[in-house]
Amino acid sequence: MLEQNGLKVPDNLEECQRLIVNMHEQLQSVQSALQELLRNRYGKKSESISEGQLRLFEESPSSDVENTAEQLSEIVASRKACL
Repeated sequence: MLEQNGLKVPDNLEECQRLIVNMHEQLQSVQSALQELLRNRYGKKSESISEGQLRLFEESPSSDVENTAEQLSEIVASRKACL
């Protein structure tokens, strides 16, 4: 058995092949676990948006200004009518 950088490498070809297969299986297992962790961390969330939240973006700010201007005009007209 050959030892290099703390790694024991078998002299026998069959043992080397078994070692490679074993290491490949371990690598696949680690990659699978990593993918699952990444999916859990960054994957699709089950957060939902309520209908009220969606309505916040239905009207543009300019339409809000127009509505406010109309309401002010109505208030001024009604006050003038009272005088």
